[in-house]
Amino acid sequence: MIGYIITALCNFFLLIVIWHFFDDMFERKKFCIHLKIITGVLWFLSTYLISEYLHSAVANIIVSLVFLYILLICYDGSVFRKIIAVFLVECINGACDYLSFILFSYFYNDVDVYSVSYIGTVILAMICEVLLRPVLKRNKRELTADKNMIFLLIIPINMLVVLASMMKSGMMGRYFVIVGMCALITSFVTFELYNVIILNHISKIEKESFDRQINIYKQELERIEKNELRIEGIRHDLRHHIIEMESLISHGETDELIHYLADIKKDVLADVRYSQTGRYEVDSLVNYLIKDAGEALSSVDVKMTIPHDLNVNKYHLNIILGNLLENAIEASKKSDEKTLKLLTKVERNVLYIDIENSYKGHLYTDNKHYISSKQDAVGKHGLGLSNVERIVKENGGDIVIDFTQDKFRVRVMIFI
Repeated sequence: MIGYIITALCNFFLLIVIWHFFDDMFERKKFCIHLKIITGVLWFLSTYLISEYLHSAVANIIVSLVFLYILLICYDGSVFRKIIAVFLVECINGACDYLSFILFSYFYNDVDVYSVSYIGTVILAMICEVLLRPVLKRNKRELTADKNMIFLLIIPINMLVVLASMMKSGMMGRYFVIVGMCALITSFVTFELYNVIILNHISKIEKESFDRQINIYKQELERIEKNELRIEGIRHDLRHHIIEMESLISHGETDELIHYLADIKKDVLADVRYSQTGRYEVDSLVNYLIKDAGEALSSVDVKMTIPHDLNVNKYHLNIILGNLLENAIEASKKSDEKTLKLLTKVERNVLYIDIENSYKGHLYTDNKHYISSKQDAVGKHGLGLSNVERIVKENGGDIVIDFTQDKFRVRVMIFI
């Protein structure tokens, strides 16, 4: 009876591990939670019944392959990719099953250890999923967080060592089963909780990015509305301006005419835009970030040249500029000089981004990166720089950080 319970629980946990494998490789279809549950139940029952009652390795493999493919009904992807994924997962499960059986048999070969070795199979499959996630992951934005998950592997590895030690010392029976199931549940819950934390963290970042994008659009619409009202006012008063200028010219009042034209020019050019590259997503972001900071800074020098046909992902470019500008503006505001320089240009198929800002205080570091002049801001700025560095590397570029006693400079090069 205990053997049946162990097999059933292990089968359930293995199903969740398989779902994680498929989530790494494919985009899940929307509104298919009920179908996912139904296909999961079919896989669970079929593999469990075949394993417990037929005891045929060939039948078990065939049924597993068929129902693994059925599990993929809930995912988008080509038939070829799904077939490859099915064989990959089946090979991993088979290898983990064989390795676990050999390992447990080595430490305690006087009993049938197949049922309890299933615990090791699931734990090993869980470890494989974590190790292969950076390779299989389709959403590269989660890779930075997933790399930290590798450190959690010490938990299931320790659990395997505990189980092997108990078997070596002859501690089998009811207590071994209890410890084995606790080891499996502990490993599973640990990884699931970490996944939930990461998903919540990513959702929070995406919400902040979405809120900022809304504010950018709102500010851009307000700017356009004010600009249109100002132009409409100038057009409405144009007849009066012409009459006034004709009067000044006829009376030979050149100086007054120059001052009058200067006032008109000032009114026309009142709409200050730091970035005017013609790429809406870049101009909106840069103007949004610098506009509020412009009043607090004594010197803002922006020279941006980005061609319309730039072959760089818009999302990636916004992350790079957004993170670097936010860090630079925040540090510059707290400095004595309060200066900010931004230069972007494209030369010889290379995009150059050069941001320099003044700062005050001591630079604290994280992972050998100069991050912040305030120690309590290291985590926040470290995450920003980490994201920038990751995206730059993904695009085959490089990032260089320089600093002096009062100046901090970041240079990014991306090959396009």
